[in-house]
Amino acid sequence: MDILIQPKKLNGTVPAIQSKSHAHRAMICAALAGKPDLVRLKGPSDDLLATQQAVEIFRGAGTAACRESGTTLRLLVPPAAALGIEATFTGEGRLPRRPMEPLLSLMEDHGVRFSSRTLPFRLSGKLESGRYALPGNVSSQYISGLLLALPLLEGDSELVLTTELESAGYVDMTIDCQKQFGICLEPLAQAAQQHPSGAGAAGCGWRIPGGQAYRAPAALDVEGDWSSAAFWLVASALGSSVDITGLSPSSLQRDRQLVSIIEQNETDIDVRDIPDLVPILAVLAAGRRDPKNVKTVLRNGSRLRLKESDRIESVLEMIRALGGTIENPGDELIVTGTGTLAGGTVHSAGDHRIAMAAAIAATVCAGPVTILDAHVASKSYPDFFAHYESLGGETHVL
Repeated sequence: MDILIQPKKLNGTVPAIQSKSHAHRAMICAALAGKPDLVRLKGPSDDLLATQQAVEIFRGAGTAACRESGTTLRLLVPPAAALGIEATFTGEGRLPRRPMEPLLSLMEDHGVRFSSRTLPFRLSGKLESGRYALPGNVSSQYISGLLLALPLLEGDSELVLTTELESAGYVDMTIDCQKQFGICLEPLAQAAQQHPSGAGAAGCGWRIPGGQAYRAPAALDVEGDWSSAAFWLVASALGSSVDITGLSPSSLQRDRQLVSIIEQNETDIDVRDIPDLVPILAVLAAGRRDPKNVKTVLRNGSRLRLKESDRIESVLEMIRALGGTIENPGDELIVTGTGTLAGGTVHSAGDHRIAMAAAIAATVCAGPVTILDAHVASKSYPDFFAHYESLGGETHVL
């Protein structure tokens, strides 16, 4: 589906959708507790539907169809192996090409077998307790997947990080969710002094007692999503007036950093812990009016190349297609603020966050914006364009 958007400011109120990151973890913990219906999804995204269906492997389903959801795949494989479940994992889009190392090799060292190094693959064997060592700068989803799995093993285990943890907020969220289901993780001594989650510095990690069981709480609410709210927050920063209800200011979601980035008018931003914000941060930087021609640096973005699109390239192409100025020295993006963009045609590159960022960019464009394959927004935010129109946005399906 291609969409044409007329340049226009937005005004009104929208409810925050459920946090995709929190809901993935809550659904997996609930399924491990034998209560898969505990988490109620409201207007679920494609990724959350993938997890909702894939957790059926804990109840005998032979295949976990992860669609295009890397979170579903990486969080489910370790606990499935911990339970000795033999299952086939499949994926669509770019997911079969997205990396799974060093997680697969580490699991093979602990008793698990994979029929292939890429999707689709068959999982067999049973995960064994012991010492697990991973670099902290690989995907935090590998770490979260192991944290979900290791308490289920008979013996005690250690998960040690050999480098400083990146995207620590997602690991914090995993640990917090596990606590709600009665799971105990013990930070290693050095870690406890560095970071609340026990993962702040090289050599840190957790001791995970074995023989634990997930126990469902009486009720569990999924938080509002700061990642999706970021689009409306940036629209307001660029001259629209959008209020978002249902967000927790005390959330562990790192994407709530956007509030301080906007308030402090930051122009040098480390995106290691907030990679999902990069497309909309680039739009924010391009639309800066005061002062004009200021350069915003989005640094430490190497892992952006492994998202639904190569997000370094797709962000470059989006801003340039709209008439903005952006550079890419190494793993950085440098965006010049001009206060307005020309408009033009943006290809989503199959990336939901590019499609939504381009729609927000239309609010500061002189001419209309056409978004090709805009339907990919449903991967995380199925109601995005309906909410956009409720705020006065003018969209036309081509």
